[in-house]
Amino acid sequence: MLRARLNAARIHAEMIDEPTAWHAERSVRAARENPELGSVKSYLAVFSGALLLVSLWMLQRAHMDARKYVPLQFADDFSSRYYMLYVLFNRTMPLEIRRRFAVASALWLVAVVGFAAVAYLTDNPVIAVLLLLICGFAVANIAWQWSSARR
Repeated sequence: MLRARLNAARIHAEMIDEPTAWHAERSVRAARENPELGSVKSYLAVFSGALLLVSLWMLQRAHMDARKYVPLQFADDFSSRYYMLYVLFNRTMPLEIRRRFAVASALWLVAVVGFAAVAYLTDNPVIAVLLLLICGFAVANIAWQWSSARR
């Protein structure tokens, strides 16, 4: 009886370790088969990081310039950041600020898609899908604002 339980426990442990070992073997095999993939992931991660930094810098500049045009209830620093979500189609904002915000938002979306590609290439599809869902939410928000601004 004890021997049967020990065998069952050993078989169960082997079944648990098998997918992990297969995944590790698959990753090593993929790296051996395609050595350029590592450099592509590195370049993509660095490029996406640079785009993210440029986007944050442009968003901060747009925020500083838009502060003098926000309504009084959003005049403080913390509330004005929430108001920045509605700057893109607000016609009371100067066109230069709206253009800078649109370019920064587009750069941010491209950077997040780049990070999703890196996650997918490193065999993390859950993180890739999560990042793409964040991008989809951002695009849906922009489409909703655009349809609201057209009315």
